[in-house]
Amino acid sequence: MTLPNFIVAGAPKAGTQSLFEYFRENPSVFVPNIKEVRFFCYEKSRNRYKYPIRTLDEYKDLFKGAGRFSAIGEVSSFYFWHPESAKRINATIPDVKLVFSLREPTQRQFSIYHMNMRSRGRNEGISFIEALKIDSHLQIKYYDCLKRYIDLFPRRNISIILFESLTTSLGETMRGLYRFVGANDEYEPKAKVHNPGGVPRSKFFHRLINHSAFRNVGRNYMPKSIVASLKDIRSMNLSKDSMKITEEEREFGYRLFRDDILRTQDLIDMDLSHWLKPEDRPVLSEAAATG
Repeated sequence: MTLPNFIVAGAPKAGTQSLFEYFRENPSVFVPNIKEVRFFCYEKSRNRYKYPIRTLDEYKDLFKGAGRFSAIGEVSSFYFWHPESAKRINATIPDVKLVFSLREPTQRQFSIYHMNMRSRGRNEGISFIEALKIDSHLQIKYYDCLKRYIDLFPRRNISIILFESLTTSLGETMRGLYRFVGANDEYEPKAKVHNPGGVPRSKFFHRLINHSAFRNVGRNYMPKSIVASLKDIRSMNLSKDSMKITEEEREFGYRLFRDDILRTQDLIDMDLSHWLKPEDRPVLSEAAATG
């Protein structure tokens, strides 16, 4: 029986699509064609697109023939926030390695807010601040999500990266992750923006190309070159001109997530001070400041 030895588990809109592509590029890594497998957060639902894999046998089938690869994994950002995923993964693959990507929380939720509008018609007609007040998915905090995993898995089996590292130091970041999961760390990933955000110029075209039936056809029947071309066309249909966060929105989000940033950086022992205002950053002692 072949099961994954690593799982990329979010957070949503923090680079999981890019990680999916960068892992798939590496010839020593096996990742199924499906991004968002979501098996470990499946709840009874008739929506096959939302939950494409529902049984352990279906899950195992995803990795048939993967035994010759040095690293075998899957990518599902839903695992990050779903309250039962950590327990379910631990019960099935207790030795699995876990990769988490984090992004400055207000900017991440701003990206989700726009994604919901362009792809699902959700949050239309309300401001980002109003959406933050009423949409529970936009209020999800890092600390609670990560602690569920840290309480169950050895810390050596958890790797956490920051979204910005995928642009500022892609090669170094991916070499570290390749090494972490047991893949060939000499492979150099092809730098490209994957799953870019934006506001659709044509909402009809955007919703058509993102419809679950159309995506299923593309995943299972279209040549990869055609799928890549359609992704490029989809990106060209997106405009970032109206996707600028205001200072008022940034300030509201900061107040909402400030305490979570402080708690999270202590939990994961990682410096997140660049997400904080200068007055909220930990004060270093004179000895520490001078080294």
